[in-house]
Amino acid sequence: RKIKKTVEGTEKGRHCFQHNGQTVYEWEQNLEEVNIWIKPPAGVTAQHLDIEIAHMHVRIGIKGNPPFLSQNTGGEVVVDESMWSIQDGEININLQKMRKAEMWLSALEGHGELDPMTKQVRNPVRRNTPHRSERSSEPQ
Repeated sequence: RKIKKTVEGTEKGRHCFQHNGQTVYEWEQNLEEVNIWIKPPAGVTAQHLDIEIAHMHVRIGIKGNPPFLSQNTGGEVVVDESMWSIQDGEININLQKMRKAEMWLSALEGHGELDPMTKQVRNPVRRNTPHRSERSSEPQ
């Protein structure tokens, strides 16, 4: 039985990040963790992979090559409790949240954000916009 991939991901609850019409990864979160799933090229095993999970960064690649992904995470990670595995032809990266119950807007920064009300992915938002309006109510 073949599963049709959708923008929502291959399984209920997964979100899908695509680039140029290709699925890069799928992800989901709960109160304690974020899971990222990646389909590696055919024949790739755990011994081929070079994966590093840091406090606010993830790097994923094949040994001896530039990383496939090297991005900041959507929140802080407990490195010692996070892990990765490859099973049934999918890489699963499990990131344990430093701040439990904090909803991440995206698994990886710059890869679209969830609308907090609908929990659906929306277009990437510029992060360098000022938080305050140009007019200030503070006395000068």
